[in-house]
Amino acid sequence: MISFSILIHKWSGLFTAVFLIVAGVTGSLLAFEDELEALVNPAQYVVQPRLDDRGQPAAMLDPFELHAWAERRSLAIRCSECRCCDSRTDR
Repeated sequence: MISFSILIHKWSGLFTAVFLIVAGVTGSLLAFEDELEALVNPAQYVVQPRLDDRGQPAAMLDPFELHAWAERRSLAIRCSECRCCDSRTDR
């Protein structure tokens, strides 16, 4: 009876250890997913600059002009969806 308990204890302990090792390794991989992805695929995290006609890096956009363009664009999208700027007389 004692040898049977020792055998059950030994094998259940080994199976539990294997499960914990697999859970620990996969958990570590998930915890460091971004760092491992950058290590394995470094080209994925490099942005190629836009080039103009001469092959030189394109000029930076003025942030104020970009903001104004985005505001005009979002206003045009909102107005086209709700039709609030239509020339209707039944308002």
